Amino acid sequence: MDIKNFSILLFFAMFITTFQINALDDSEQKDKNRRSFSSHNDEQANQHSDIEMTTTSKIYTAFIFDCDGILVDTEYLKYLAWKKAFETFQISFEEEDYLPLVGYSSQEIAQKFQEKAMKEFVIEDVIKIKEAEYRCLQDKKVPLFKDALVFLRKIIALKREKNIKVAIASSAPHEEIHRNLKAMGLFPETFDLIISGHDDLSHIKDPTGVNKPKPYIYTLCSEKLNVTPEECVVFEDTHAGVMAALTAGLDVIAVPNRFTASHDFRKALKATPFNQIELLETPSGISLRL
Repeated sequence: MDIKNFSILLFFAMFITTFQINALDDSEQKDKNRRSFSSHNDEQANQHSDIEMTTTSKIYTAFIFDCDGILVDTEYLKYLAWKKAFETFQISFEEEDYLPLVGYSSQEIAQKFQEKAMKEFVIEDVIKIKEAEYRCLQDKKVPLFKDALVFLRKIIALKREKNIKVAIASSAPHEEIHRNLKAMGLFPETFDLIISGHDDLSHIKDPTGVNKPKPYIYTLCSEKLNVTPEECVVFEDTHAGVMAALTAGLDVIAVPNRFTASHDFRKALKATPFNQIELLETPSGISLRL
């Protein structure tokens, strides 16, 4: 081989060797960066976990669930029922009209919409049509929130062992609540108490209304469960429900759905989905990691 060809081969050999060394250095640096990034993330996760634990150290002996929008995905059915009722009187009612009204009683929804739309109609007639249409929609199919049911069944399974109480507190009539429980495959006897803001607050005299966001349903619920408000935690999906529980002195966790995602939940203990709530068993009850 002549000197010229040998020089060319030597040059290429040195180039390839240098490239391999640089590639190895880059690989080692990337691996080091990944380990550093992973360590940083682990540290953040541990710090976040510590914060969570300090905010959920309270022990609860009573778990109270709203029904519509928490356990069953019925808000869309209710919107369709209201839409049908108003359209019967040639009044347009769209989803954006319903969003700020979610969580209120039928009487309050009709009154508030009447004030906003400045339309004249007989509130009782609209509500009658709405309730009939809603029953028809319920009879066809009630959509369920699967994560909520998994969480609820875990609580129910611990009732006897941990001596805790489980209740439903809904603005809806008992008839609607029972239809929803049937759709969930649950019996009313499973619960220590089922209380209806529509049916069970008639003894309370308040000219401005007695249903959520008023606190009466949760005050009565804790009394009938024979527990203090401080021992209770409530699961609500609306601002009205959150304020009802808080005003009654109960802790409340907001679990928003697509109809209530824009509600103000700043005063709730936390706004989070059910699959992000962990049950922590203790000898005297249950605590939560949020």
